[in-house]
Amino acid sequence: MEEESPSYKHDQSPFYHAREAALLRSSIEGGDVIFVSSAPSVELWKLVVNEKVECQTLTEALPPVKFLDLTNFKMKKDTFISPRLAHHIDWAMKAGKKVILYIQAARGTAMIVEELKRPFPYAKVAGYDKSSAACPRGFDILVATQAVFRHRQTLRADVAAVLDIDWEFHKADHRAGHGAFVLVQHLRQMVKEFVLLQTRHIDHKGLHALAEDDPAQFYRHELKMRKEADLPPFQYLVAVVVRSSDPELACVEAKNLYDKMNSVRPEGVELHEPQQDRSAIVRGKFRYCLMIQGKSLKVVMGFVKEALHGFRRKKDVIVTVNVDP
Repeated sequence: MEEESPSYKHDQSPFYHAREAALLRSSIEGGDVIFVSSAPSVELWKLVVNEKVECQTLTEALPPVKFLDLTNFKMKKDTFISPRLAHHIDWAMKAGKKVILYIQAARGTAMIVEELKRPFPYAKVAGYDKSSAACPRGFDILVATQAVFRHRQTLRADVAAVLDIDWEFHKADHRAGHGAFVLVQHLRQMVKEFVLLQTRHIDHKGLHALAEDDPAQFYRHELKMRKEADLPPFQYLVAVVVRSSDPELACVEAKNLYDKMNSVRPEGVELHEPQQDRSAIVRGKFRYCLMIQGKSLKVVMGFVKEALHGFRRKKDVIVTVNVDP
């Protein structure tokens, strides 16, 4: 279930992905693999397009997606509910309907719960995130983070809204567009009426592609964008992470490794200078990342292995390699 879930990629070395492991085992043993998903990964969809994987679709009528255009509207500081969204919520409350408002975990739910209590003092407003003891059921308005999808099979509402869909699209992650698609698809499966998306980029092609009732259109757009940017599944990305409890040492050793790798870098392989990793500190270790990009995984990994073989790392320095992070 949910083949697209990032949880299927191991979060520790050797960072294997269950999808790739299953396909490899299938090729060795000659068995079949069945992937189940309401929003397949772009990597799997490319295999469908190339007719290496057969796709069978179970059709389900999902509620429509509507846009709330914030292009010319300036939100007050520390507010998330636009007047147009408030209008929809008011309609839902008067009609006795339930509303789910989705917000990123980093923003938190408490501030939005308080913001809603002022215009809707008569409504039962609740928040839910990964630290909550239980998911509220007797709500009128539920402000929730990604944790709400744990209950996707059982929790139902009438209307849902994504308070900042633009943030989902513009995260520093080449899978951000697909992540937004997954988010919207999951919300559509949880509501009866419609899903609202607050946006300041009303003409964004990717935004409209994910809202169409035609998943193939979204995947065509996403594959086109990734091909133009030389991103997976058209090229391979490899992250070499240098980490240490000493931030200065981690930085220096990452630079030393970069110099070593640059001296043996083959033609056709792109090497990016070390930057702080997206998770700059994990379990007390400071992390710097070198990104390597190339069309051939064999060539890229051969280059990485050669460079690491001659690299004498200092004590308290750990180096890990993650393919297509």
